[in-house]
Amino acid sequence: MSKSDIYLLKFIVVQFFLSSLIPAMQIVHLSDLKWEKRIIIIVEDENFEFNNRVKNYQEQFKERDISVVFYNKGIAYLDNKIISDRFSKSVEKKIKSRKSRYSLILLGRDGSVKNTYPYETKLSKIFYDIDQMPMRKSEMRKSLKN
Repeated sequence: MSKSDIYLLKFIVVQFFLSSLIPAMQIVHLSDLKWEKRIIIIVEDENFEFNNRVKNYQEQFKERDISVVFYNKGIAYLDNKIISDRFSKSVEKKIKSRKSRYSLILLGRDGSVKNTYPYETKLSKIFYDIDQMPMRKSEMRKSLKN
């Protein structure tokens, strides 16, 4: 399978799993997702198979309001769409200070970097970290009351 086939396959799979995102036309900057979604930024590596892991955790992503942004070669993709050059630049600015070129970066609802992870990190670890956040704990308490 060629490199371009792998990228195409990844973006097709992500389209299916990110259908509940805010409409792409409303997003022009990473900060447009602030207070709406938690974000996992994937700094693309051709051998990374994040999408295969996502399909087994679709409900957990939805429950935690997680959106996935793929960043590759200066272009950011959200919901399988290139949103805007401004959006890509805002993602690039956010990941620029990270030590590793290839990683997973978790942003909280407030837009700040909460943690970075190597690619091999299990999604359950990321979910656990999210569930320890004060805002997420509050969300869980509210859902129990309903």
